[in-house]
Amino acid sequence: MKGATPLQIADQLDQHAKRALTTLPAAKSTDGRELQATRADIEAMAHLGEYYAEKIRGAAALAVYDRNSEAASKQQAIHRLEAAVNHWRQYAQAYTSQYTSPHLYNRVGVIDITGLTAKTQQDVEIARSWTPGTIDDQKLNRNRPDKPFSK
Repeated sequence: MKGATPLQIADQLDQHAKRALTTLPAAKSTDGRELQATRADIEAMAHLGEYYAEKIRGAAALAVYDRNSEAASKQQAIHRLEAAVNHWRQYAQAYTSQYTSPHLYNRVGVIDITGLTAKTQQDVEIARSWTPGTIDDQKLNRNRPDKPFSK
């Protein structure tokens, strides 16, 4: 694999998130609503980073389970995805401490951050019910770029 692996990216996300959360107390101040709002945004984004780190780790473990059929890989995927759910809950709590949810966003429409917790829980259920050998390497086109907005 060229460049950073998904697990290395997950580790970087986690490191940055933990650094943000550990340095936030030093930035405490009773002065200024803007500083408090910025601190709350940093906290929310740190929890979101932790969520994505665990989601990546869970997906990687599930891919390993798909290949090796070992129960330990499946359990690791479930454990990582359950941790991701907890981080999402922390993100949602930090987010809703200063923003309304659901909220209308210009390009994507109405987003319900708290309501999306159910989607994160679905990831855990997908891992629990996964059947090894589901991923068909012959059908994967690993060399094509993503085209998220194409018709």
